[in-house]
Amino acid sequence: MANLTNQDAINLANPNSIADLLRQIPAGDLIAGMIPRVISRTVASNAVQVEPEAGAILSVADAAGTSALAIVTGTPGAGEVQIAYSAEGVATLTFASPVTGYQVVKTVLPAGLATYLAADTGAF
Repeated sequence: MANLTNQDAINLANPNSIADLLRQIPAGDLIAGMIPRVISRTVASNAVQVEPEAGAILSVADAAGTSALAIVTGTPGAGEVQIAYSAEGVATLTFASPVTGYQVVKTVLPAGLATYLAADTGAF
């Protein structure tokens, strides 16, 4: 039988083996990370900013939190931001011009979660 990823193993686990699989990830952090939170960032002046942790960004605003920015897929203009994600789910935000701060509403994922889920269990 072919090897499975850890994600497959979790999805297929029976009650006797699920605990062993979940101990490998911080399950409490994963559940807590599902709650969106507002995070204010003060950063060095740059148009490209990399978030310090993985997570899904739901919205972006200016540093004061008073002006929402439109999330776009192309090159951002005034009042817009482009978001790209790494394989680990870490967001890179590209603003139209350098910023020294911004706010995001996001979920936060445990570090290394994507790598763990994609890894081969070698057990099946």
